[in-house]
Amino acid sequence: MRAGSLAARAPGLLLVLGAPKALMLYPPGLAGFGIAPEQIVSLEAVAETQRLWVLEEVLRSGCFAVVLAEAESRDLTVSRRLHLAAEAGGCMALLCGQKGGTSAALTRWHVTPQPGEQRPIWRVALQRCRGGQPSEFIAGWDHDALRLHPASVLAD
Repeated sequence: MRAGSLAARAPGLLLVLGAPKALMLYPPGLAGFGIAPEQIVSLEAVAETQRLWVLEEVLRSGCFAVVLAEAESRDLTVSRRLHLAAEAGGCMALLCGQKGGTSAALTRWHVTPQPGEQRPIWRVALQRCRGGQPSEFIAGWDHDALRLHPASVLAD
């Protein structure tokens, strides 16, 4: 079973933290990506300050394998605190937002959906990577392997 195999590779809970309806995730739909609905915990916080406080506490707690959060703040001090909290808790933090700016994140990505035939396809741009080079490619989801598959490299 695909969902079970991904859960075995990345056991734990996924926390989705955002403003009401901001991230618009549909948990049963994530099953096709190997994430079982019972692994997902969703929290809403309207104010950015609330989200950042909850985010830091959750990351530091180590209770979740991955935290996906809406975060518009691009304050270097805030991002450094979140980075240290994620390291302390052994958690992966994925922050979604519309703004660029300064950040202590290891990488910065820009992902946009692309028209595709039968499988989800995205244009993925690695904008920043410590010790690496920016690049851009088209990626499609491989349901059988439960992984993204780069379709073509667009830039060096």
